Parts: sequence; structure tokens; C-alpha cells
Amino acid sequence: GIKDMCEGIKNCRSLQDLNLSSNEIDLYGIKYLSDCFKDSTSLTKLNLSDNKFRENGVTECLSEMLKSLTTLSELTLCKNDFEEENVKYLCNGIKNLPLTKLNLSENKIGEKGAEILSYTIKDMTSLKSLIISSNNIGGIGAFHLAFGLKNLKSLEELDVSKNDIDHYQINNGTDTINIGGVYAPYYLYNIIKNLSSLTSVMIIYKRESIPLPKETFNRFGK
Repeated sequence: GIKDMCEGIKNCRSLQDLNLSSNEIDLYGIKYLSDCFKDSTSLTKLNLSDNKFRENGVTECLSEMLKSLTTLSELTLCKNDFEEENVKYLCNGIKNLPLTKLNLSENKIGEKGAEILSYTIKDMTSLKSLIISSNNIGGIGAFHLAFGLKNLKSLEELDVSKNDIDHYQINNGTDTINIGGVYAPYYLYNIIKNLSSLTSVMIIYKRESIPLPKETFNRFGK
């Protein structure tokens, strides 16, 4: 089981890449992992997707474990049913990590979770890839997220597809802009177009994910 596996991991002092997705890891499993990672100085990639971390206490324990992974550069936590409260703990765990890639796709963070996340990522200037597709953040969540993105000058990949952010009402009008046939909120687009390192952007239009090549931005004076 997970306990025996963790005992084995303890002996892998040079372990850099660990994928434990789809293992039904519960609170006890996270505690075992926390114990075996407490002296880790080599792990750079961790995938804990599809473990349904909704059990009481799991995200809190996960947060403490992540704090100890000071060399972690890539973190994947897809399909874990994260909601607003879970995002609070998660952000507390990752805020000081040297992450270059964060994948939180297919969770349930919603607009409030996106707001919480934005306050954290604004200081994570090493991020090169941010994937938060399929999280139901909506237009309001995208509005908050935009403020976190503006400091990420090294960001190369951004995926906010399948979040229903194609339309958002501000005051008495719709503050949107048409980008190559794709409607995106103007405030989000205005931030994106000033991130000179971006080479891949994914948003949504009518339930279809459409990649926007860099040439798209060039047509708007970039």
C-alpha cells in the first residue's frame, strides 16, 4: 500500500519525478507522503492528480507537505475536486515554491477560488506554465485572475479554456474584444497581450478550445 511505497521512496535520495495520480490517496496517505518528503532535496516534478482530496484535513496536510518541497518546479493536481476552501490551503503551500509549471485543470475552484489563486500567483514570477482549464471560474473569476497574471513576465503557456469566460457584463455594457473570432474579456486580453514571453494561449468559445498563436497578438500591435 501507500505506507510501504513511502518507505521505499525514503531511500530514493535522488528522486526527481514522481507520479502518484489515480491512487485514491486519502488523509493517511498524505501523512505518509509528508513524512517521507520531509528530508527531500531533489524532487522537482510531482503529479497527484485524480486522488479526490476532498476528505476533511487532506488539503491542510497537503499544504504542509508542499511547503517542504523546496526544489519543486512542476506540480500537477488535476481532477481533485478542489473548491474555494481547498484552494486557500493549496495556495498557502505553494506560495514560496520555485514553480515553473502549475496544472490545476478539471477541479471546481470557481470564481472565488480564482480570486484566491490570483493573489498567490502574482508573486510566483518563475511560472512559465499555468493550466486552470475546466474550473468554472466564469467571467468574474477571469477578472480576478487577470490581476495575478500581469506580474508573470516569464509565462509562456496559459490555459483557461472551458471556464465560460467568453462574456462578462461590466456596468451597462459588455467589455469584450474579438480576438480572431474568439470573444474574450477585454481585461484578460489586455493583460495577456502585454506578456511578451507567451507562446501558447487557450481560451474558450462556444464550448470549443481554440489555440491562439502569437501571430494573433501581433495583429493587435504587439
